[in-house]
Amino acid sequence: MIDVAFRIRWKLRADKDLQRLPQRDQRRIVEAVERYSRTSEGDVQKLTGMSPSEYRLRIGDYRVRFRFDTSARIMTILRVLPRDKAYKVREPEAVFTTEALEAVVS
Repeated sequence: MIDVAFRIRWKLRADKDLQRLPQRDQRRIVEAVERYSRTSEGDVQKLTGMSPSEYRLRIGDYRVRFRFDTSARIMTILRVLPRDKAYKVREPEAVFTTEALEAVVS
C-alpha cells in the first residue's frame, strides 16, 4: 500500500494512550508504527464502516488505529488501545454547521 514513507503524526489522545503503557510496550509500538510507515510491513486491516477510512495495526495485544492522508504523505495515529477496547472506541469528528463556521470566521 505504501510507495514512499509517510510522516507520522500522533494525535494527543493516541500519545496519552501510549504513555499509559509499560515502557517495553511503548517502544515496541513506536518501532512497529515507524516500520509500517517506511515499509508497509505489519498486520494492517482496513476497518469497515468508517468514514473517513481508518485502519488498524496489530502489535501483540494492542491495536493502533490510524488514517492516511495520501496527498500530504501523513499517517495520523488516532488511538493505541488493548484489543478488547480498540473497536469499541470511536474518535468523534468535529462537525460544524455552516452557521457555526460562519460565526467562528466572522
